[in-house]
Amino acid sequence: MVQLTYPIHVLLNTGLRYAGPGFVFAVIVLISCVVLNWYLFLLPALLMRHSLPVVVLHLFVSHWLLTNIAFHYWKAWRTPAGRPRYVQSANESGLRHDWSWCKKCLQPKPPRTHHCSVCKMCTLKMDHHCPWLNNCVGHNNHRYFWMFCFYMCMGVLYVSVTSFPIVLDDYYGNDIPVPSGQLTLFWIANLLPADSWLTAKYTAWQTSSRLSIFLLTSGVLLTLGSLTGWHTWLISQATSSIEKHTNKVEARRLARQQMFFKNPYDFGLGMNWRLFLGLVEGRSWRHFLLPSGHLAIGDGHHWDYSPYLEGVTRRAKAHDV
Repeated sequence: MVQLTYPIHVLLNTGLRYAGPGFVFAVIVLISCVVLNWYLFLLPALLMRHSLPVVVLHLFVSHWLLTNIAFHYWKAWRTPAGRPRYVQSANESGLRHDWSWCKKCLQPKPPRTHHCSVCKMCTLKMDHHCPWLNNCVGHNNHRYFWMFCFYMCMGVLYVSVTSFPIVLDDYYGNDIPVPSGQLTLFWIANLLPADSWLTAKYTAWQTSSRLSIFLLTSGVLLTLGSLTGWHTWLISQATSSIEKHTNKVEARRLARQQMFFKNPYDFGLGMNWRLFLGLVEGRSWRHFLLPSGHLAIGDGHHWDYSPYLEGVTRRAKAHDV
């Protein structure tokens, strides 16, 4: 069966490798379209609806989210996930018993390292190959990847929530209330002649654009939100997408021997997140709320085991499980 599906895997991996730049271009175009429509059609409506302090709050929140989205996508895209430090032999100083051998690279590989069939190289603490980044997600850029997904979800949620009442008003034909003394400089329709064909075109265009952006951001929120939730759960358990599968296989094998498996890298929920986000060595939540380019903890080659675990597994009697 493996021999029959091998050509399909090779074809898919080759396609992903060459189509990667196209996926990146698509992400940039979609984000740019949402941002452009925000400035042209949603922001003017917010200016007409709310007082100046509320508008300033919207401007702050929207640009804070946009800055984090752009920064973390760039870092996740351009930061190499990390490659193993190749050595001459498995007995070289610094290597531990938990290193294994990559049959494709024909080199020793550290724990949590896996071979990427798309990049054709081993990746430190590999989670998966992301076509939307045209890059592997691994030790060096895993945090950037998750932070991009998180802030992207917050961004599309923000646009969906703020655009929903405006879309309803467009649908029912309600006039947008204008607070007394509110500036209308950015309301483009007011800059055009009332009886101009261009005004009618602009009005129809802005209505369809607002609806399109609402549907697009709502759809992205559902799909990307599910992906982000999955990765959030994995990070909480100090595991990766690949390790989740291998750990499940190992747990079943040990269960047949009346033993149970425990993830050796699980330090508990709080410490797992602090280590993943790099909130150690004096770093605080400021490095989560604002863009930060600090490096991942460790070198990706050697990993400490959880203090709650003396080994990878513990022997237990069936009646004690």
